[in-house]
Amino acid sequence: MNPRALAIEAHESLLNGSGKLGYFKRRGLSKHVVEGAYVGFRNGALTYPRIGRNGGLLAIHCKSEGRDGNGKRWQW
Repeated sequence: MNPRALAIEAHESLLNGSGKLGYFKRRGLSKHVVEGAYVGFRNGALTYPRIGRNGGLLAIHCKSEGRDGNGKRWQW
């Protein structure tokens, strides 16, 4: 799946009932802010876009919901 399709799928999942919006609300971020930032959720990971210098979508950054033994989230 290309980065654009992944971003759209993950974003729609977050905003349409994944139940993960509470993560952001607890940190004081409204749905409007999350929506504008194009954050998403897919396969146990929060996702957000990486924007290139020219303003286009470069990639999708993923951060696991769960943590490892040291309390760190996996990133890819």
